[in-house]
Amino acid sequence: MNLKKYDNKKVRFTDSENNTIEGISYYYTKEMSECMYGINSECLKIICFLFRKEEIKDISIIDEFSAPYGKIEKWAVEDGMDLVDEVLYSEEDEHVYRLLLCLEDKINSIDYQKELYDKLLSFSKYNEDKKIAKELEKLLKLIKC
Repeated sequence: MNLKKYDNKKVRFTDSENNTIEGISYYYTKEMSECMYGINSECLKIICFLFRKEEIKDISIIDEFSAPYGKIEKWAVEDGMDLVDEVLYSEEDEHVYRLLLCLEDKINSIDYQKELYDKLLSFSKYNEDKKIAKELEKLLKLIKC
């Protein structure tokens, strides 16, 4: 499997735990992964999640995501504010928007709402994407703090 062809592409893959992952991926050579993360393997990175070549069972380039949000966004919300922050300040507006949709769906089960509210309010001051701005406004109204 030649991971390099998936650099800066929207992909869908199945990992070794049978999770279906979708996102915009970036290719890391074995040397880059070793130097930056101590992982001696070629990898694909989606936001802050690193997937080793050995973990990827099958992969394809896609035109569209299959759902409004996916595993990456769910994992970020479940993990807490640090990962939510990583996604918010990632370079891909598509991932930010998908995270906001996931937050909206999961808002009643989030125990870090006050911190989330403050972060989203701060983020909204710097965001220039209208679609994201509209979702931020909606989400800020839903948060109970």
